[in-house]
Amino acid sequence: MEDIIIALVLQALDAALTKAIETGINYIIKKTVDAAGNIITEIVYEYDSDGDGANDSEQVIYTLDTLIPSLDDGYCLCNKGNEIGLGIPQYKVLDGFEISEYVDTDIVTGNDNGFIVDFDGDGENDDVLVPLPDFTGDGQSDWGWLVDDDDNGLPDVSPYSPFYPVGSEGYHEIVERVSPADDYTIMTKPISEYTVTEGILLIFLIVGAFKLVGKAFRRKKVVKYYG
Repeated sequence: MEDIIIALVLQALDAALTKAIETGINYIIKKTVDAAGNIITEIVYEYDSDGDGANDSEQVIYTLDTLIPSLDDGYCLCNKGNEIGLGIPQYKVLDGFEISEYVDTDIVTGNDNGFIVDFDGDGENDDVLVPLPDFTGDGQSDWGWLVDDDDNGLPDVSPYSPFYPVGSEGYHEIVERVSPADDYTIMTKPISEYTVTEGILLIFLIVGAFKLVGKAFRRKKVVKYYG
């Protein structure tokens, strides 16, 4: 299910930004806090609502929750300047011995791919830590702290990584590769032939689509660089 969710995010982001680019919209990426107090990344465009020559309003094109990427999958969502795309994130290597106690006691959320915590002590739970091999050679697996120097909620792409902007041919090829076949199979089957799992997934897709439409119209320290 997690793979399907990631594939849907990549597909929805592609659709939203491709439409914006086609209509000549220059979007910006910014980190904000939603009504529930969660750190999110909004992709918005600013516009002049009263015609005085200054941008005074904005419209949300797409909203991303803070993501914990799986480095085993290779590419993940990153930004390069003002562009969003797929690449390998830049990260700082943290010694496993020095942060093991911290991770054990101060986890905010996490999964098999890593954790989201307030590692830098700024009061925002937006620091993403991912497990790494033992780069420091001390017998303890290390951790990678994803770099977000522009503080927009997305990891910065590594300067040594290829980068495929949303809508590019490379982006589409990667999305097609990670998209589960079942995602397309259920869309072509009669509802009467759905399994229970496929029925639940269909409900998930429908709910997700309504949320996407709603968002689209909503206004408003051991440190060593790798990657």
